[in-house]
Amino acid sequence: EHGYEQDILQEQVRVGTGIFQCDSGVVFSGSPVRLGPGVETVGIGVLSSRLGGTGPLATPSWVNTGAFHRAWVEIRTRREYEKYDWVVKVDPDTVLLPGVLRRHLKDRYQETPISIYLDNCPAVPNGFYGSIEVVSRLAVHRFFESMDGCARLLPYHEGWGEDLFNQKCMDYAGVGHAGDWDLVLDGNCHGPGMQPEHCAAGKAAYHPLKSAAAWSQCWSEATSGGAPSWQP
Repeated sequence: EHGYEQDILQEQVRVGTGIFQCDSGVVFSGSPVRLGPGVETVGIGVLSSRLGGTGPLATPSWVNTGAFHRAWVEIRTRREYEKYDWVVKVDPDTVLLPGVLRRHLKDRYQETPISIYLDNCPAVPNGFYGSIEVVSRLAVHRFFESMDGCARLLPYHEGWGEDLFNQKCMDYAGVGHAGDWDLVLDGNCHGPGMQPEHCAAGKAAYHPLKSAAAWSQCWSEATSGGAPSWQP
């Protein structure tokens, strides 16, 4: 089904920015979808999820661990991640500035290799929010080694989101973590999930932007007006 997320991704392809400025990347969907010239998603099967869980750590958002598990299995199989220092997962409605993120990671985390994931929402028990998940290569490797065991042992069926499953599994695997509150301006962190009123420059990511027009406007603000205007 064609929705706003596909519109956002097609806009990123058109402008040549967002995840398409990363050193490498892949977009997953239920079935393959053409996003632009030479750009197609990777189909991994039906991605149905229910809204909200019932357990003590349940998310009020989408209970999507199973769908994302298939995506991570595909990434593990491809092994493309082994070429890079960091692996970054973003939602389609996240504005990502790869150049800002590269500089930020280089300046703040110079020791390599390290096994670490970056919390991005402060003052909450589990601050690894899914709008942008930044994980070092070694941490991803340990996550992949433990992922199948975590799927058997962790009670994610109670209604966890994929970000909580990833966080708890990396904790189980002995991965370290650090709070990085400069990564993202996220309306889901201490808020009702509304999009940012202004995408002032300085963050590596902004979330959520629920239309191609809103995404493009935020990108333009965050890059000081450097984006082409949105074309419906």
